[in-house]
Amino acid sequence: MKVLAQRYARALADVALEHRQAEQVKKELSEFRVLVAESVDLRNFLASPAVPQPQKQAVVGKLVERLGASKTVLNFLLVLMGILPLTAGMRDAISHKRAEKELIKQYRFMARIFANARRILGSAGTVPFQRRVLKALGEAALEEGAEWILMHRSRPLEHKGLG
Repeated sequence: MKVLAQRYARALADVALEHRQAEQVKKELSEFRVLVAESVDLRNFLASPAVPQPQKQAVVGKLVERLGASKTVLNFLLVLMGILPLTAGMRDAISHKRAEKELIKQYRFMARIFANARRILGSAGTVPFQRRVLKALGEAALEEGAEWILMHRSRPLEHKGLG
């Protein structure tokens, strides 16, 4: 993502330098950044996936116009607005891929535990020993399940009646 940001920053710098607008563009972007930073409503509006992209672009266009900013800044902001959802999607996909790798590691770990338990149970002679192995296996499975629930819980735990 950093590489992508650097490419677009370089492209903007090239255009600004080519049109001898480097200082102007820097000032206009800074003014726009301050405008967005000062308004929670504007930040929420621009960040909301429920607001259609053309509506966001229209608002940005009016803000840029109100600031008296250049066409260069407007075009740059509109390009970024088009790319940000793509970058967010890429970031989300990478995050899911990492999470899947963790799950795969955990599943393999549990598969080894079950395979070892099966091997031990197959060679165990006494019933009390087999019960201890099965109890340990059950505890490991319950612990793993509880850990998974805590990690993937969509709402916080309720502590009614505690304390």
